[in-house]
Amino acid sequence: MFGFTKWRAVLPGLMIPVLAVTGAEVATAAPVHSPAVAAQPDSSWCVYPLCSETENDSLGYVLVAHDWCGGAERLSQEAPPCGSGDETLWLAPGYHTDPYEDWDTFRVDGGCVVNYHINYGGSTQVVNRQGRGSQWIRVHDDQTAFIDYDSCWR
Repeated sequence: MFGFTKWRAVLPGLMIPVLAVTGAEVATAAPVHSPAVAAQPDSSWCVYPLCSETENDSLGYVLVAHDWCGGAERLSQEAPPCGSGDETLWLAPGYHTDPYEDWDTFRVDGGCVVNYHINYGGSTQVVNRQGRGSQWIRVHDDQTAFIDYDSCWR
């Protein structure tokens, strides 16, 4: 079956899908049928550049999650916004989320101060969680959150 199974870097940070085809598939003239499978929604998938992303330019690790539930812009809780079943990832300093996946939120840990901005040229936002629990910050589709600074007192 034909499919985009490999990715090739064309510029730093820009990946394009590469069509991978085996010799057997080229030689087969008849269509290939597979068992019917019900489509499953995958909230982590999106079309670049309409994905929400996070780039960690700080010196600490940042927890990001795929999904955002509800209409609020911030949620003060430890668990991800859509519950403990939501996929999370610890983003190391200097790394960013995959631009072809939709990462809708990042967490400011309790006891920490984080400076961030949305998209290039956006104004700096300061989230101060000293003496308080963690807070999740929403990143909308077509936005990139840049974590500029973090400092924690635990």
